[in-house]
Amino acid sequence: MTVRPLTPGDIDGVFDLRNRAFGPGSRALWQAEHEPDITQGRYLGAFDGARLIAAARFHDMTQWWRRSEERRVGKECRSR
Repeated sequence: MTVRPLTPGDIDGVFDLRNRAFGPGSRALWQAEHEPDITQGRYLGAFDGARLIAAARFHDMTQWWRRSEERRVGKECRSR
């Protein structure tokens, strides 16, 4: 198994994984929401050979504490 950041070339595999997990959905709406995260490196994929078997998206959750920016991240995972 290999884990690596997803690239725009992995979008078909991620959308297939999404459909298997949650049922059919609108590709255009999904892609508009998720493609920026993929291009910004906030999506990781787990691969068995060339097959995508799991994906995790990290949400930017920046918080402020006493006027100081504190970087946080939330995760969203799915797998086959």
